[in-house]
Amino acid sequence: MSLPKKHNAETNRLLKKVPKTKISKWLLEEDFYPEQYVIPPCFRIKKFKLQDNPYFEVDTSGAQPKFEPEKGDLINVSFPKTQLTDRTFGIIAPKIYHDLVWHLMDEWDLVIKTLFKNQNKIYSYSFPIPVSKKNE
Repeated sequence: MSLPKKHNAETNRLLKKVPKTKISKWLLEEDFYPEQYVIPPCFRIKKFKLQDNPYFEVDTSGAQPKFEPEKGDLINVSFPKTQLTDRTFGIIAPKIYHDLVWHLMDEWDLVIKTLFKNQNKIYSYSFPIPVSKKNE
């Protein structure tokens, strides 16, 4: 078995041991901002919990909806960059991000099956959720 395939199998094994509640908590509180090194350290997420239901309904009729951003899809946050300029961040609205995580957790078993199929020929060494033997 190739090294990438072994690593993929080990990631799958470790990930299956992590409870979905821990995964959702990590996604909501730690992964909400993918570039945490860019956002000033004074900006943190706390107590962002997965609700029992999503905030918004999803049309599952199969029709292709048009993407029409509504006011409130993004939240703009400005921080001083220099004495004369600000850096503005566009952050996805928390309720929308919550629903993305909610639907991901609702179909978590399917996500895992899809990511770790035996037929896969391409493997990744990175995984967005930090799993390791130390945390087993």
